[in-house]
Amino acid sequence: MRSHMLMDDTEIIRKDKGDRFYSMIWIDGVIVTTFARIHEAFIARVAGDCAVPLIGNVFTSPTGDVPTPEWQVAGKSILVGLIMEPAEFLNYNDYVTLEAKEGLKNEMINLLKRLHEKYEIIHGNVTPYSFMRWNGELRFIRFLGSRLFNEGVENYSGERNMYYLSPNNTHKEYPDNGYMKYDFPIDPIDDWYALALVVYELYAGYKPLTIEGRNLVDSLQNRKMPDLRPIEDEATRNWMLDIFQKGGALIDTATV
Repeated sequence: MRSHMLMDDTEIIRKDKGDRFYSMIWIDGVIVTTFARIHEAFIARVAGDCAVPLIGNVFTSPTGDVPTPEWQVAGKSILVGLIMEPAEFLNYNDYVTLEAKEGLKNEMINLLKRLHEKYEIIHGNVTPYSFMRWNGELRFIRFLGSRLFNEGVENYSGERNMYYLSPNNTHKEYPDNGYMKYDFPIDPIDDWYALALVVYELYAGYKPLTIEGRNLVDSLQNRKMPDLRPIEDEATRNWMLDIFQKGGALIDTATV
């Protein structure tokens, strides 16, 4: 696949192999996200010191022609990506000791708390890949599914990872055919539930729900509590238990 994109006033000719699509590419040391929307760019800038700073946008044309700055001004170009300052993904294998894991957990908790309380933003798609380090600081990326606290769901695009959903809404949002529905409202507790799952993976080394397809749907519909026995740190386990309950999971005494 060959695509022409306009990175502000610089043309990019991007070549991919076959039909494979990438959500992120690196160009001259900066990170470019693809499949972006205007609302994501807005949220990423409003998020201030909770987000990796943006330095530009990526545009393409609906006809596949090379876009120009004039097209951009005239509204004929389509925003397809965001350009972030250089940052690094987390390597979770580096966090081996309990002290290191606890330190990263606290960073994540403080970051999400600041996003909610200072900027009143719901991230909407917290996963292990929603975090990067920018100048040594932990920051969020991937705001495609985000919204402000006072926004309705009309600005929500439904960009979520199904493994980091809470039962609060999803237990009632599956039709009989089992297909995922993403257009329900998201709340702050959904962010916390997803973060608790990320921290679970950090401490245990694997996802708490290692099932796929219809079994995952059944777990969410039945409000299944993740098995907390692999989490040896009592304070972290109790923190998870509290969040999982608030997120709609039912206590199973055999797995707590």
